[in-house]
Amino acid sequence: EGVLVYAGTGSVACFNTPGGELLRAGGHGFLLGDEGGAFWQGRQALRAVLHAQDEGRPLPKLLAQELSSLIGNLDWPQVRAWVYGGGRGAVATLAPAVDLAALAGDVVAQEVMQRAGRALADLALVIQNRVSSEYQPGSPPVALCGGAANDLVRAAFAAALPDAVQHSPRAPVLGAVRLSPVRIPCLSPEGGS
Repeated sequence: EGVLVYAGTGSVACFNTPGGELLRAGGHGFLLGDEGGAFWQGRQALRAVLHAQDEGRPLPKLLAQELSSLIGNLDWPQVRAWVYGGGRGAVATLAPAVDLAALAGDVVAQEVMQRAGRALADLALVIQNRVSSEYQPGSPPVALCGGAANDLVRAAFAAALPDAVQHSPRAPVLGAVRLSPVRIPCLSPEGGS
């Protein structure tokens, strides 16, 4: 019925056509894209801090503190060992720290979150445009979900796509049960329902 934009470690937008074809935008992995996802958020924040160090500028204080608390410190040998030893997953774990810094008022972290929301909205627009030109008139509705879609990302996403439906982050298992048309009785430990 609509476009689903998912922001986890990576990012992707999907739509099932009336004929059963899956249209997608993004989801190309961390080397080629995944804009707006957790890896992307962590990488953008870490790059901003490293560029400030390289240029001799003051570091974005709150962001640097949050990143340093996970990495150990922001000296290049430590960052290099942490990033290249932990890979994609390690960098993705920085996203909640970026969110905390942004919520505490760090301007650089806030910009990362705003750009993430706009990048996710861009994925939705790619699919919306394709659907409206190839399959049906008008733009299908859009929903955003996933663990990297924090409140700041959602706000930027909503600013770019004000008609988008947004789902609160929940464990996927709970969402599946909640959305299921089939009701399965639960058994108590005593055997009753």
